[in-house]
Amino acid sequence: MIAHYIKVVIRMQPQEQRRKYQREYRKRPEVKVKRKEEYKKYNGKSYRQRSDIKKYMQTYYQNHKSKIIKQSQLRTKINSKQIKAQRHQYYLEHKEEMLKKKKQRYQTDKKLQKQYRLTHKKQYKESYKKHFTKRTRGLGFIPFNELFENSVGHHIDFECVVYIPKELHNSVHHNVWTGRGMAEINDKAFEWLIEHGDAKETLISHDEMIVNQVIKK
Repeated sequence: MIAHYIKVVIRMQPQEQRRKYQREYRKRPEVKVKRKEEYKKYNGKSYRQRSDIKKYMQTYYQNHKSKIIKQSQLRTKINSKQIKAQRHQYYLEHKEEMLKKKKQRYQTDKKLQKQYRLTHKKQYKESYKKHFTKRTRGLGFIPFNELFENSVGHHIDFECVVYIPKELHNSVHHNVWTGRGMAEINDKAFEWLIEHGDAKETLISHDEMIVNQVIKK
């Protein structure tokens, strides 16, 4: 019980105090002998590098996850001022290095994003349209056919979208909020879908969705 209490007290201490205790502990003669024996036994691998210890630590974390998180949160709460001061001090001492790393990370992320956009054009375009529609216009985004080249997503109502050629979409001025021109553009959109064999499935899916919404209400 006493040993367990000491361990808990050490865990609750600020990081610098714990590191100081660990340095003093490693300087003990009996600890040095023990560490040398372990190095020889495990081919120069440190305690944390050993495969059996890694496996044990992973298993222990999974079995005591909530307890470990609570202890970490409690330690942070108790030593919040010291932690904040340490972080600020570290920032002042390594400001240029941190900014350099941040710029490098930004450039790397930018290249990866560009590469993803080039290799996943269709998925990126569709996901961006969905995000833009939801966040900026307050509309739903339930597509009834697939995106194709030179197509745009047209809202036939506040939720449902059909992909039609860009020229066709721009041929009629319309506004989904006021309803102006919606009947005309929707007729043209479904005429185009009939010609390309997608209208029947789209209309059935749209009717099913409306029925489900009415039932839910």
